[in-house]
Parts: sequence; structure tokens; C-alpha cells
Amino acid sequence: MLFSDWHSYDHYGLAFVAFFGTLAAVFLIQWVMVRSRWAGWMQSLQGVAPPFMNALGVLFGLVLAFLANDTWSAHDRAMSAVYREADGLRSIGALAATLPEPLGSELRAAAAGYARASAAEWTEL
Repeated sequence: MLFSDWHSYDHYGLAFVAFFGTLAAVFLIQWVMVRSRWAGWMQSLQGVAPPFMNALGVLFGLVLAFLANDTWSAHDRAMSAVYREADGLRSIGALAATLPEPLGSELRAAAAGYARASAAEWTEL
């Protein structure tokens, strides 16, 4: 997959933002609490943050769960479309077997051409 094609897959972008956004937030909070000029004031707030950290963890978990669900759903839709195409091609092949020879071979050749075009198009999606 080319890097320029990633814009069509928003799941990768959302996963990137979720992971690196969380990582950046952790480093920012760590810097503010330990190395910034507000470190002394931040350390005086002991006991305030734990309930809020639980809420952030739950929200992060929900975002990841919804992202995984959306990705799984898109995968299921794609697999369903592939199975429908394959079933249609099998039906055309069965129909071509019952036709007289010049028509049957033409139908099989047309179905094979369609299958090749579909397979070539798959890389462009």
C-alpha cells in the first residue's frame, strides 16, 4: 500500500491520533508535574487527580472500542461484497455450463475477463 493511499483509510489516521495524542498528553502532563515552574503547585494537588484519571481511562477505552468496532464492521462489509461477487461468478459459470458451446464459452470468457478486472480493481480501492 502506498503512503499516498492512506488518506482513504481513516481508521489508520484515527488510530494514529489516538495513540500519539495519548502519548503526547502523558509526556505533557509528566513535564508539567515534574519539570515546569508549576511543579510545586501541581504537587500540592495530591489526591485530586485519581478520580479524573479513571474517567480519562474509560473515555480512552471507549474511543478505542468504537474504533475497533468500526474497523471490524468495514471488514465485514468488504468480505460480504467479495462473497457476493464470487457467488455471482459461480452462478454465471453454472449457467455457462448448460448453454450450447459457442454461447457457453463466450460467457465463460466474459466472466473470466470480469473476474480479472475485478481483481485488478481491488488494488485501487
